[in-house]
Amino acid sequence: MFPLLDALTLLLIALLLFQSSLFTPFKSLGGQLEKVEGAMKRAVASSMEKSELSQEKTNLRNFCQRLAQEFRRYGWEQTPCGSAPWLIYGNSPKGHPLAFLEIGADGPVTLILSGVHPDEINPVPIAYALADHLKGDGDPLLHDRRVVIAPLVNPDGFLKEYPTRTNGIGVDLNRNFPTKDWASKATRRWKQKGKDPRRFPGESAASEIETKFMMHLIDTYKPDKIVSIHAPLGFLDYDGPGDRKPSGLSEKEKKAKDLAKVISLEVGDYKVVDYAFFAGSLGNYAGNERGIPTVTVELKSSDPKKFSSYWKKFRPGLIASIKHNARRLSH
Repeated sequence: MFPLLDALTLLLIALLLFQSSLFTPFKSLGGQLEKVEGAMKRAVASSMEKSELSQEKTNLRNFCQRLAQEFRRYGWEQTPCGSAPWLIYGNSPKGHPLAFLEIGADGPVTLILSGVHPDEINPVPIAYALADHLKGDGDPLLHDRRVVIAPLVNPDGFLKEYPTRTNGIGVDLNRNFPTKDWASKATRRWKQKGKDPRRFPGESAASEIETKFMMHLIDTYKPDKIVSIHAPLGFLDYDGPGDRKPSGLSEKEKKAKDLAKVISLEVGDYKVVDYAFFAGSLGNYAGNERGIPTVTVELKSSDPKKFSSYWKKFRPGLIASIKHNARRLSH
């Protein structure tokens, strides 16, 4: 069924039909009907587009209301969505919007990802708090910089009584990126390690819409650096370029590592490590293979009661990561 057409559109079609039937010679009626058919198709397409946009807004509003309920359940007082102009990539398998925010002017782009593993809990409210902070911040740092932030990459895993590491159909999104070693290592290593359902890499690389969502942000905005927020390992994981290289770093790799150092200093000499890559991980895909300076911030705990203290502790480091200029390093 086509969506209902508005009154003006119906009037236009009626007038065209009337003109064609009463005042047009029969031999040209075919051409007139083609024009009418074209007008009808354009009207229907416009109506469908409006309907889809309306549905998207409704879906986002319902999602934000549900998210606010979950925040209250965890004792977080902030309003997650606020009045920010959220952009939508698509919907998760459970129908939740994959939302992100673009803040600031043209300039070096910092991509911030959170909620990839929602059972880690605290990264989600921290990312929403950062989005709210930046949206209302008059700091000159955003006058010549851009931040793209996706606070909840995996909404299906979060919006449960007990959040899960995997998405709504049981795939670990941080093992699903199409890295060069995915086909040879991802499934084989998962089987070797006992087929842990929490780390299932998927049936194929980039099989999940949430993975495509993150890839879309990388491809579209071409970030100069990426910060991904996780828990509860308690360190900063530098993911490249030049990760796991004890020596022989290029000048670009040496400078890229400064991103982790900058965050560490602002957070109080937080430990920096070069953790191993995994087939299908973001760090492997973005930092290792694409040379984008990438850091994973690992909070020390998944206890939701620690959100406020973590936000206070890590906010300066996250702001410093945005200020850090890596533009010359990743392009």
